[in-house]
Amino acid sequence: MEKTERLYDLDSSLRRCSALVRVCRETEKGYEVLLSATCFFPEGGGQPADRGTIGGAAVKDVQLREGEVIHLCDGPLEPGSRVECLLDYERRFLHMQTHCGEHILSGMVLREYGLHNVGFHMGEGYNTVDFDGEMTPEMCRQVEELVNRAIWENVPVKVWYPDGEALEKLPLRKKPEVDEPLRVVEIPGLDCCCCCGTHTAATGQIGLLRITDQMRYKGGARLTFVCGLDALRASAGEHAVLRELGTRFSCKPEQVPQAVGRLEEELGLLKNALAGKGRHLARLLALRFEREAVEKDGVRYCLGEARELDPGDCKTLALSLAEQENTVAFVLGGGATPRYVLAKHPDTPADLQAICRRVNEAFSGKGGGSALLCQGTLSPALFGAVKEVILA
Repeated sequence: MEKTERLYDLDSSLRRCSALVRVCRETEKGYEVLLSATCFFPEGGGQPADRGTIGGAAVKDVQLREGEVIHLCDGPLEPGSRVECLLDYERRFLHMQTHCGEHILSGMVLREYGLHNVGFHMGEGYNTVDFDGEMTPEMCRQVEELVNRAIWENVPVKVWYPDGEALEKLPLRKKPEVDEPLRVVEIPGLDCCCCCGTHTAATGQIGLLRITDQMRYKGGARLTFVCGLDALRASAGEHAVLRELGTRFSCKPEQVPQAVGRLEEELGLLKNALAGKGRHLARLLALRFEREAVEKDGVRYCLGEARELDPGDCKTLALSLAEQENTVAFVLGGGATPRYVLAKHPDTPADLQAICRRVNEAFSGKGGGSALLCQGTLSPALFGAVKEVILA
């Protein structure tokens, strides 16, 4: 059977076409349609499939299966009928900008730092490319500038199927591993490689490329980047955030980092002061808990509320009380879901885990721990009721 003519191969800017429906078969996911020709790009090479309509039916997915282009549609099409294929071209054009931008980015990283592209993924609103070596933020900023300067040169993008002899002479970024006819995408002076994706006619159509994140990944580097409209929107969004922060800090957008630094310094001082007050309050509470301690079966129970303390200080308070021999300490903290800490001296005979279970069962609590320290949360309850359960 004659296969679909892939019109997108040599003309990525084609927005629509007319074709005959060769096959239409119903599946669980929709209707699989085979055409005589198509402008729809199937998922592959890190690039998502196109969307649009065929004869009015929405195209949900496009896949390449055993050399055949399969269009998954949401409605049936009559075999033998001629239909109009219409791309969601805004989506396609963004893919063209991104894929072409990735070629320049990969070529530039190879030229400047000798690192090879080992992975590429195009997502919704973000894209990633992986390299076989680490990259620093400074390297990324330098490459980003070089890539955009290359974009603004508006170099033509050449796409063709060279014969074997011509292929051998090309400065391919990665040598092919198959013998079948190969589609080559070349951006003179910037990149040359075998690729099945769609690209802009010239680099200027990419508009802008921004590297938005950089991280170590599998011994190399993963760069997150955006192109075209996505890059414009990312820049506008970041500027809007900086402008809002500048308004709040009463400074210029470029002065926001210094303003945040001053705020962090002030916050650190306040945290230290608050921590000191928390420790002082814990010492005062410890005196009260000891004064109000209850003895039962030869064990001294220091029980109390400390709703003013944070969980860390509650734990410190309970542990400090439990440093005394023959002592069990219980501290009930505050909050919408009260937290508690149970602690005891190692020589104290009380079964701390059994007390923890009783408290949890009585007040829908969650938590547990070791023979010397238990922690958990309770449904809101009066301290007096909790105290009765502990001493039961």
